[in-house]
Amino acid sequence: MQPYELKKYICEDYNRLELILKEINMHHVKSHVNYYSCGMPDGDNIDSTIIRKKSLNIKAYTRDVEGDIFSLIMFIKSQSFGQANKYIHNILKLKYTFYGETFNKIDLLKRFRKISHKNNNIYSYNTHPEYILYRYEDYPHIDFIHDNILPKTMKKFDVRWDDYSKRIIIPHRLWNTDEIVGIFGRTTIKDWEEKRIKKYIGVLPYSKGGNLYGLSVNYQDIKKAKSVIVFESEKSVMQCDSFNINNTVAICCQDITPEQKRILLSLDVDIILAFDKGVKKEHIEKQCNLFKGSRNVYYLKDTEDLLSGKDSPSDNGYIVFEILLDNKIKYKGENSE
Repeated sequence: MQPYELKKYICEDYNRLELILKEINMHHVKSHVNYYSCGMPDGDNIDSTIIRKKSLNIKAYTRDVEGDIFSLIMFIKSQSFGQANKYIHNILKLKYTFYGETFNKIDLLKRFRKISHKNNNIYSYNTHPEYILYRYEDYPHIDFIHDNILPKTMKKFDVRWDDYSKRIIIPHRLWNTDEIVGIFGRTTIKDWEEKRIKKYIGVLPYSKGGNLYGLSVNYQDIKKAKSVIVFESEKSVMQCDSFNINNTVAICCQDITPEQKRILLSLDVDIILAFDKGVKKEHIEKQCNLFKGSRNVYYLKDTEDLLSGKDSPSDNGYIVFEILLDNKIKYKGENSE
């Protein structure tokens, strides 16, 4: 099941929620009309944590935890979003599937086929083992440091270095499983244009329209912030992480696909579009309109000329980004300001 389907399944029978809470060693689990109360596994307060029955949103008053049932498991079990998803499936004795196919089912021919985008906007992906990253050097590159991306962030997102191609290696992880679904390389050769070298290449390409870069890492922070900042590129997500801003994702293009829209809506948080300087207002408003009436949606606009060219809102450091974020515009329809 997809995460939103799993939450719906749990809400259909509150005994399932109670089973999950007891399985993760929450104590004094007590049912109320609209919520469950319980205590943290290592805590003495028997009412420290509240879980809403209809939404599965949680609030842990004695811990810095806020979000939903996935956030609670991620905190208690020190797991990623994808691991927490699988863990709940195991507790409820559900077969772990993705778009109707089990992950342990391997079609070897698909590894050599082009990723197909089906008519119903369902994306079918092959994932790759972690050891595939071992062929690359695990150390930060100075070009990313100059781009305001700290070594700790590169480590967090598994950014690596390929000395043979002189490229910075950027793995993409599937938003709801945390498994590697693609790898891209950014050249560090300064005169790449003159030499007709591509700036970015797909080392292991995949169709990005069914994924959101950074979501598997930032899910808990997005739920806690009650908002998600949507960038065009992976680099912006990593820059913000270096600023200690973690409620971000990247669509890796300029157009939000129907599948990315569905994923963003399933987060049930405010949506903030943070597109690059060169993107026209008409295009941004078209993207905002996808969420009109469903979520509060905002966009960033550089009214003070703090950016230049095709800069991302995060390219010029924390202070500039915070100014842009503080002055975000709520989308109300065409020609909104």
